[in-house]
Amino acid sequence: MIIRDAVDSDNLKMLEIHKDASQSGAFEIVLLKKDFKSKSKLFEEGFYLVAEDENSKEIIGFMGVGIATFKINGKVFKGAYFYDLRTNPKHRNKLARWLKKIIDEASSRLIKRGDVDFYYVSVKSDNAPSMRLMKHFSLTPVCKFEAISNVIFNKPISKKVEISDDFDLNELEKIYTIENDKYDFLPLNLKENFFLPLLNEKKLIKFQYNSATIYGWNTQDISDIGIIKISKRLVVLQKTLKFFSKIIPLFKIPELNKNMKNFHVFYYDYKNEKDFKKLLKSLHGYCYKNDFYLLNFFLGKNSKINKKIFGKINFSVEFTLLANAVTDVDFSNLKEITWLPRL
Repeated sequence: MIIRDAVDSDNLKMLEIHKDASQSGAFEIVLLKKDFKSKSKLFEEGFYLVAEDENSKEIIGFMGVGIATFKINGKVFKGAYFYDLRTNPKHRNKLARWLKKIIDEASSRLIKRGDVDFYYVSVKSDNAPSMRLMKHFSLTPVCKFEAISNVIFNKPISKKVEISDDFDLNELEKIYTIENDKYDFLPLNLKENFFLPLLNEKKLIKFQYNSATIYGWNTQDISDIGIIKISKRLVVLQKTLKFFSKIIPLFKIPELNKNMKNFHVFYYDYKNEKDFKKLLKSLHGYCYKNDFYLLNFFLGKNSKINKKIFGKINFSVEFTLLANAVTDVDFSNLKEITWLPRL
């Protein structure tokens, strides 16, 4: 087995593996994109590794490593995110072996750098095999967050709601800064590596209505999700809603085994709940008009927001962040967690 850097000629095969390699659990999901490097440009720096069979030259699995800066318990650290861990379904019996080799190679490179304080992964909490495997590599749970995916309704877009894909990034910079003491595990330096690239591609959208603000991004071709399997209860709901949507076009129904455009809301705030509900209706209208199938919100497990505000027709998936501290990073007693936008 050979561990090497991914190259452009690997792209088509890696995308095929993405489509076939689902994360198990009550919901089975796959990540869909057009270029394996699409998320890499959203980090300060990093690399992408491939495990290859030395005889057949077939790709066994791969993993991206994105390096970024964070504030944790009042101190600034550099962390490496292990993402897109995917196994070629034909080589599932080699999972432990190839994953150990690729993580060892990534860890070796990070240690040689000398400036990375921790590395971490994000795993669906009910994906028991992956959770067990991560612990074998000294990755332990540090926090959880919940993804709430909403069925998108055909709502009118209020003329009083401001929608912009060309705006000043100063407000977002203030939210994601070391001066912000509300959050922990806070990503820093996002302007150049996340916000600006997305803003230039018209994928970063701001919605404003009175006291309510929503920031989100169109994940198309970067980090879309396909749903492979859902629970029996939700299958009944999905089929029922799909039937009625053909009669009256009131909502977009998530499809199984289909590439669906997603809209990720990564930050929202409001002083008046009525303002937020009004803004949320227009956000639904925007997503319906632009052919999005899922509207996703992300909450830290200690978030105090009332989840009923998002409506009744949605489903949630819990994710766990697991980390391994290389230096003296203290993950205990973390405060409220805001979603890390590159997950």
